[in-house]
Amino acid sequence: TSPKPLRAVRGGRRLVFLHDLKLVDPSELYPVDPLVNAGPEGVDARFSDRQEQEAAREPVRTMRYLDFMDRALGLFSRGDARGAMQELEFLLDQYPDDVNARFYSALCAFQLGQYAEARSGFSNVSVHPVGSFAEEARWYRALSTERVSGWNAARPLYESVATGGGFYAGRARDRLNAISPTP
Repeated sequence: TSPKPLRAVRGGRRLVFLHDLKLVDPSELYPVDPLVNAGPEGVDARFSDRQEQEAAREPVRTMRYLDFMDRALGLFSRGDARGAMQELEFLLDQYPDDVNARFYSALCAFQLGQYAEARSGFSNVSVHPVGSFAEEARWYRALSTERVSGWNAARPLYESVATGGGFYAGRARDRLNAISPTP
């Protein structure tokens, strides 16, 4: 069993930390603690096909949101970006606007080298009404854009991060100087 999640308030939002990774507390996103349908994945080897499995299926299991995210982010923190992404996409099928799942699925895509998909995900997160991941999303969007479209396309994004202040501003300035040093 995982340790109890750490909780904090930043920027007026309640946050939870699982595996040292930030999440917006589900109470900030949903009126009631959401349940995730944690159904089976794939076809169990005992069955010849999905129809046979469906006929023998037990009622759908549900998991509390934080328990599900704990499982998904546990995979991510152990370096299994592909497994974490599958879990997060499963959650997004049920809660398509979930900012936590959107951010971490984009981060998984980035780690898997799926930079166009990552860029799209980070673009969406950077303008999400729940802005708790906006700073991180803008930074990773710049990195993803550089990998997909090159330095010239990424430069204005790095400049925006650098002038915006925050944790990634110094990194963005370093990136700008490394690629195009100022005289």
